[in-house]
Amino acid sequence: MTTDPIQTRRRLLVVDDDPVARDFAALALSFHDTDVDQAVDPLEAIDLLRARTYDAVIVDLDLPHCSGVTLMGRIRQIQDLPIMMLTSHDDSMVSVTALEAGADEFCIKPLVERELALRVDLAIERHGRRRPTEPSPDDEPSASLDVIISAGEWQSVDTVAEHVYRLRQKLDESDDGRSWIQTVRGAGYRFDRRRADAADAQAGEAGSLTESAVAAR
Repeated sequence: MTTDPIQTRRRLLVVDDDPVARDFAALALSFHDTDVDQAVDPLEAIDLLRARTYDAVIVDLDLPHCSGVTLMGRIRQIQDLPIMMLTSHDDSMVSVTALEAGADEFCIKPLVERELALRVDLAIERHGRRRPTEPSPDDEPSASLDVIISAGEWQSVDTVAEHVYRLRQKLDESDDGRSWIQTVRGAGYRFDRRRADAADAQAGEAGSLTESAVAAR
């Protein structure tokens, strides 16, 4: 006689100040072997994370008191968990910025049951595939690579994305494919000052050659 394997229910935390979205996520995921705890704001979320262990966290980007990206960084300090972002912005740039900042997956409101469950599965799968790697010299903090902007309490992630998008358009117009502004996963963006110094040096050499040519005449 064979017995079916015991199905273990997952436990997720949903952080959203919208009660309709929280209740829908809890109900929808309950049909997919998932129990859901709810947090209204980041402070309640932090308390729950310190008290319980979760399989994943769903975070709304536009939270009171701080952005979802800021909360994501705080969550990862407490538990290394898969994180999926919720957003009301139907804008690919916002979603891309959330993923660059460290989110494992995202979902656009209004929520749909099957899509929500599928994207939670994807977030957990992607997070599980991540392996720590040795930092390269380009990834190590130094005086030549500065974090210039990140989504924090003073700006929403979509505003930051718009700033960076416009800066990249201006700076990378005549380029070799490598951006002057680099993405720092989980932190924000940084400016490649070594590249700027090299550009200044080339400009200086060109200026010296021009001066020599003028003097020779």
